[in-house]
Amino acid sequence: MLASPEQDGLSASAGTGSSDMLARAGAWAVRGQTTWRTVGPVIALTVGLALYTNSENSRYLSGANVQALLSTASILALIATGQTVLMVAGQFDLSSGYVAAALGVIASRLYLERIVTSELLVTAIVLAIGVMIGVIYGVITAYLDVSSFMLTLGGLSVFESVGYVLSQGRTLPVTLFSNLGSGQVFGVDITIVISIAVVIALAVILRVTKYGQFIRSTGSNRRAAFISGVPTRATIVGCFALNGLMVAGASCLLVAQLGAGDPSVGTSYALEAIAAAVLGGAALSGGRGSIIGTYIAVVLLSVIQTSLDFLGVSGFYVDMVFGVVLIAAVSATAASNLKRRVRM
Repeated sequence: MLASPEQDGLSASAGTGSSDMLARAGAWAVRGQTTWRTVGPVIALTVGLALYTNSENSRYLSGANVQALLSTASILALIATGQTVLMVAGQFDLSSGYVAAALGVIASRLYLERIVTSELLVTAIVLAIGVMIGVIYGVITAYLDVSSFMLTLGGLSVFESVGYVLSQGRTLPVTLFSNLGSGQVFGVDITIVISIAVVIALAVILRVTKYGQFIRSTGSNRRAAFISGVPTRATIVGCFALNGLMVAGASCLLVAQLGAGDPSVGTSYALEAIAAAVLGGAALSGGRGSIIGTYIAVVLLSVIQTSLDFLGVSGFYVDMVFGVVLIAAVSATAASNLKRRVRM
């Protein structure tokens, strides 16, 4: 377990040297951020696949279908961007899909049983629970030095059970968050507007702010970042809290789109979120990632899924295709890192 700056006796006089070290620690991560070299192929693949599908079925690129595709992708977009922040910090959350499903069931129970009658209050409660779960994960990871991989793997089982216990294994139909499900802003589904606003906000945080620099430095080399004066523990807790907020927001969109709280809908979100983050340029080792790249990758995954549907391919192939895409993305990232090390 890492000692705190106070325990290590770091003095204020070390500030200048620490600043230089922090700049050097962050430089490697900044150089590795997603550029057109990594995002470009994802964009090309997305456009190419969409155009091919449209040549086979002219309804594919219709305005209504494109909007439906982006609206459905909004749920994964929130989960994947939260996952990206964690991965840049060198952490993972394997339970995000099950947490989203469980929170959807909680929201449905609260509203159906008239425990809470205000949609706004239900939203606030769900978001607060999501942040609280994230903080708990973060504290255990940062202060007890527990692997986030193993921690959230255990959390996956816990929240899967929570969802099924609270719903008694049933889907809970509910008219909740209806404005999210059908509302529009200037003719654009409000779910799309929300997801794009979140993407922009997180991209600014990660690329522009000092906290974003802390995240990248922590993910690149936690020990070096700590010695440089970065509050690595607080940074990790903050990343998990932010991820929890994104997952909770996704659960609200999920209930709005399904019209129900369903404990079984979270099975694939964590895998897809990690796949999107890696495709978007995130490194599994931490220190590198792009929110914009992740969103583009989310759109790609949605295009793959809907293209298979439009082309009449069996749905059984969808998970296989996602798995192949993830393997290819991880392999390409590893090859790129190996080439970079050889050049150094």
